[in-house]
This record gives sequence, structure tokens and C-alpha cells, in this order.
Amino acid sequence: MDMTGNPWLVNAADVAALAAVVGNGNNPGDVISVGGVFYLVIWKGAAKIWQVEFAAYVGDTDTAEVDRYNTKNFAFLNGASDLETVRTGNPGWTVDGLIVPNNGITNGGIKIYHA
Repeated sequence: MDMTGNPWLVNAADVAALAAVVGNGNNPGDVISVGGVFYLVIWKGAAKIWQVEFAAYVGDTDTAEVDRYNTKNFAFLNGASDLETVRTGNPGWTVDGLIVPNNGITNGGIKIYHA
């Protein structure tokens, strides 16, 4: 996971088997629990998101999920049979932040381009 630049980078290994709360949920890399599900905090607070990309996956059944901090879906990407990078387009603003659920990326990784 790399939250220091643009894009923010999250790999499947970063969210594999999250099983314990880490930090207070206000910082990138913290792990929170909501309704019994663990989430990796990508960003807390408002952010303009230009695009989310899903790449380096291994099959067309691979998926990646990015949720708003309130656990509502922000982006859901499904692998393609040609294994090319899949993109959201311009999803817009998140007012409260972004999180990825436990095992929310099956393989590969996501890039989150932001303002």
C-alpha cells in the first residue's frame, strides 16, 4: 500500500485476511471494523477521485471493491477476459473517505487517482 503519492496504490495482499482493528480509523493504513467486516482505510475525509483502475489481476472473475467510509459502494471493478486494465471513468467526490473491505481485491491491485 502506498498512500504517499498520486495515485494511491492498494494490492490484494494489503487487504488479504484483515482480522484486527489497527489505529483509530483516521489515517491511511488503519484497519476498522464495521458490522463485523474489517476495512483498510485508504483516505479519511473529502477527496475528488478522477479514476480507479484495476490491474495485474489473473482472471476475468477477479474483482476489486472500493467503498466510501460509510461502507456504501464507491467503485466495483470486474476483471476482463483479455486481462487489460479496467477503469471506472470519473466517479467524482467522496465526502467521507475511502476504504477497501477484507479480501476486497481478489488478485492484482488498484490505483486511485485523486486531486
